[in-house]
Amino acid sequence: MITIKEKTKDIMVLMLPVFWVLIIIFVYNGIALYGMYLAIAIATVSIILGLSEGEKINNKLFITLCVGWVILMTVSVTGMIYYYNLFGNDAPSFTILGMHPSGFFLYIVYWLGNLLFLSLNLYRLKDIWLPEKKWDNFVEYAKTIQVNQTKSTLNK
Repeated sequence: MITIKEKTKDIMVLMLPVFWVLIIIFVYNGIALYGMYLAIAIATVSIILGLSEGEKINNKLFITLCVGWVILMTVSVTGMIYYYNLFGNDAPSFTILGMHPSGFFLYIVYWLGNLLFLSLNLYRLKDIWLPEKKWDNFVEYAKTIQVNQTKSTLNK
């Protein structure tokens, strides 16, 4: 288990608006594509906060869902920016699966790769991030909310 203190989580939450302001500054200065790296940072902070239970993060979830995802997204954004800068608005000298190389990194790696990576790994690790007992506790809790809402409706 990885330990993450509450103070560290507070700092991470405070970094989120800073990253958003930096993205706006990047757009204003004409380097918006590089702001995608900041979007990865925003998502990474959100992943870490979402994976934490109290002050602990499961190692397997962190390495797979956070580190693995960051590597995939960094490769996709880097490839997209590299080929966009290489060819600009000109026709590329080659294509990947019939697409402009930067489009390949955008559509296949960034979108489809992201979807497959997260879907398959969340399914594969479902017993770690949502064990049966935790799900049963949630269902029981949801039933109590439903019963309480029904009672309050009847009292009106």
